[in-house]
Amino acid sequence: MRHGLISAILLLALPVCSGQVVDRMVAVVNRHVVLQSELEQEVRIDVMLRGLPLGQATGAEMDAMLDRLIDQSLLQQQIMNTAMIDPRPEDLKEALRNLRSQVPGAEKDEQWQAMLAAYGVTERDVEVHIASQMRLLRFIDLRFRSLTRVDRGAVTAYYQEQYLPERRRQGLPELPLNEVFRQIEKLLSDQRVDDLLNAWLGALRAQANIQKLATVSGLSPGGRP
Repeated sequence: MRHGLISAILLLALPVCSGQVVDRMVAVVNRHVVLQSELEQEVRIDVMLRGLPLGQATGAEMDAMLDRLIDQSLLQQQIMNTAMIDPRPEDLKEALRNLRSQVPGAEKDEQWQAMLAAYGVTERDVEVHIASQMRLLRFIDLRFRSLTRVDRGAVTAYYQEQYLPERRRQGLPELPLNEVFRQIEKLLSDQRVDDLLNAWLGALRAQANIQKLATVSGLSPGGRP
């Protein structure tokens, strides 16, 4: 996300000689401004990675993404030292390769560049998006993972009460507990992290000064508002 003083952002939103608006604020989270360009860029990347046409970026999609950006801003404001959670260049490149491998038609460079152009974003935009997500995930792990230790009894209970019945329902072979123990342990740990994160975000939202200043019903033509 871009950061800056509200006064500087207000200057960006002033009409230019043609009478058009260069950019505008859609929300303020404490003193952090969320711009329409940031919102639209994240929506374009999101629908592209989900394999959806741009036409499905409705007002509801825009509003949902704005809420996500507000939550991300609240989390980023809690990060005191980004150096320890910034992804290394090689990790970022690997994450981009993995992402492209999961998007149909993005494996070949020519097709990937055509896809980026069709959605009005650049590869650098996607890299910034990935880096932000990696940074937040590492921060969340550092803050909550040590609080989510899962004992053997919880894993065994999940295995007997949910894992085995679901495998039987699907007609799949029933793997022994020792083969799926780590998988279930991580699943339960992730669920607890989600619960702790949601509760913390609720508290942060209750304490924050959040203003939604505008709603956007659809995407602007092209890649930038």
